[in-house]
Amino acid sequence: MKNGYFMNSGILFNITVSASDRLGSVSDKTTGGQNDALVAVLFAAATLEAFIMELAIMAEADYKSFGYQPLQSVASILNETENSRGSTRLKFLLAKVVLSGETFDKGSKPYQDFDTLFTLRDAIVHLKPEKITDEPQKILQRFRAMNLCENAEHGVSSSWLGQISTRAVAEWSRNVVVDMVESLKSCLPTNSEKTPLLSFLSSQFNRAE
Repeated sequence: MKNGYFMNSGILFNITVSASDRLGSVSDKTTGGQNDALVAVLFAAATLEAFIMELAIMAEADYKSFGYQPLQSVASILNETENSRGSTRLKFLLAKVVLSGETFDKGSKPYQDFDTLFTLRDAIVHLKPEKITDEPQKILQRFRAMNLCENAEHGVSSSWLGQISTRAVAEWSRNVVVDMVESLKSCLPTNSEKTPLLSFLSSQFNRAE
C-alpha cells in the first residue's frame, strides 16, 4: 500500500451542501427552527478546520515540483501552529500573510463572516442554559443585522438557537467556506493554475445561489 493522505474537507463540505439543499423547500429563508441549518453551520466550520491542514499538505507537495517558496513556508508554519494547538482562526491569518504578504482585514469580509461562523459554532457546541430576557443575545444580534433571521414577535420568547436556525444561515455558512478558500486561492501565482494545489482548491467548493 502506498503512502498518502485522504483529503476529507470535500466530504465535510458536501454534508454542508446537502443540509443547505434540504432547506430549499422552505419558502421564507428567515423562518427559524430548521434543524438542517445547524448541521450546515457545524459542518461548514469542520470543513474549514480540515481544509487549512490539507492546504499545508498540498502546499508542501506543490513546492517540491513548483518551487514557489511561500508554499514551503506556509506548510511549515501551519504544521507548527497545529503542533502548538493554535486556533483555526490563527492558521488562516498566518496562511494569508505568508502567501500574500498581507493579513486579513478582520473588520471586513470574508474574515468577518469567518469569525462569526466560528463564534456561532463555539456557541452551539458549548451551549449553556439561556436566560430569558428582553434583550436579544449578542450572537443573535449579529445575524439579525445581516438579515439572516427574523425578529421574534414582540412579547414572544424564543431561543436564539431556534431563531438562527434558518435556510439563510445555512446558505451563508456554505458561502463562508467558499469565500475563505477563494481568499487563499487568490494569493497563489497565476502560472500555478495546473498544479495539484490549484486543482484541489478549484474543484471541491461551490457557492449557494
